[in-house]
Amino acid sequence: MFVAVFAFLSKTLAEEGEKANPTMFLFIAPPATAAIAHMDLQKNKGMEMMDDFTWFFVSVTFFIYLLLMRVFRQYWTRRFSITWWAYIFPLSTAANLATIVARELQEPFPWMVAIVAAGIATTMIVVVVLLSIRHIAQGNVPRDENAIRAHYQYLLDRDFAMKKAAMGPASSFDVGPDPEAHPMPVMPDI
Repeated sequence: MFVAVFAFLSKTLAEEGEKANPTMFLFIAPPATAAIAHMDLQKNKGMEMMDDFTWFFVSVTFFIYLLLMRVFRQYWTRRFSITWWAYIFPLSTAANLATIVARELQEPFPWMVAIVAAGIATTMIVVVVLLSIRHIAQGNVPRDENAIRAHYQYLLDRDFAMKKAAMGPASSFDVGPDPEAHPMPVMPDI
């Protein structure tokens, strides 16, 4: 089943006209975190860290990792958004797992996997940070006009609540924020 999924995922996505979503990378983190936690529990009990249970989670983690790397070029065709931060935690967690496994096994191949995983995670961190800074400086983040409106509405509501609290309970200040006194900012064209 895993081989079939691995072999036909990119073909299926292309036929269905779907784009790979950055949040799919979040599926890497749970098995990696489970493997790290189990290894730590085993170590604290004085038992062997690399038992069958650990190997299961390590295998699932790197299967999902390789599966997503197979369709990785589809991710680069997407326009930058805040969801790109979904790459960071899972890739870093997988790199952490690879490093712990390499340290435990003390063999060359796991160390190569750990170095490659750490390099990919570090590269993604740098790329996402730089793209975030660039898009924030250009005023493109957030791009969603509703999110911007909701933020400004929250600020207005908070200011109104603070003024009302300062006036005391017996106040005639219960009419709400005045839209003329606090006009909504002009939205930039995106």
